[in-house]
Amino acid sequence: NLSLGDPPGRLRRTAGGVPRGWLIALLLLQLATLGVLALLLLRRAEYASAPVAGAATANGADQRALALELENRSLYAQAAEAWEDYLRSTPQASDRAEVWLRTGRLFMQAEQFDRAAAALLRCEQAAEDNPELRRKVGPEIVSCLRRLGLYGEVGRELSRRVEAGAEDVKKGKVLATLAGEPLTEAD
Repeated sequence: NLSLGDPPGRLRRTAGGVPRGWLIALLLLQLATLGVLALLLLRRAEYASAPVAGAATANGADQRALALELENRSLYAQAAEAWEDYLRSTPQASDRAEVWLRTGRLFMQAEQFDRAAAALLRCEQAAEDNPELRRKVGPEIVSCLRRLGLYGEVGRELSRRVEAGAEDVKKGKVLATLAGEPLTEAD
C-alpha cells in the first residue's frame, strides 16, 4: 500500500522555478520602464531643439536688460552669452568693442578662459579706432592665455605688444638694408 503525498505532475511544477504570473508582471514592469525612458528622451529632444524663449525675437533692448540682470545675479557665463546674443541681434551697435570687453571679462569670471580670449580678441578688432581700449584688452588677453597654459602664445603676445609700442622709440641709425628692410642699431 504505497501512496504519494503529491501527484507527480504537481511536484514538478512547484520545483520548476518562478510561477508564470511573476514572469508576466516583470515583463509588464520592464515595458513600462522602457516607455517612460522613451518619453523622457523625446521630451529632452524637444527641449533641446526648442528655441530659447524670446532669444530669436527679442530686440536689442530686451537682450541688454537680460544680460544686465544675469550679470547682477552673478551668472557670469550666462550673462556673457546674453551679451553675445545682444551683439548678434544688434549688429550696428555703437558700443560693440565695450560689450566684447565686458563679455570677455564675464567669461574670465566664469573661468572659461578660451571663450574669454576669443571675446577679447573680438574687442581688440572692434576697437581699431580706440587705442585706450586696446591697451586695456592686451593684459587681459595675456592673462587668459596664461590661465590656459599657452605659455608660448603668452610670449608671442607679449612680444607683439612690445613691438607694436616700440614704433615710437627711436631705433638708432640704419646700419644695413636686407631685402629692402632697414636694419637699425636697435635691431
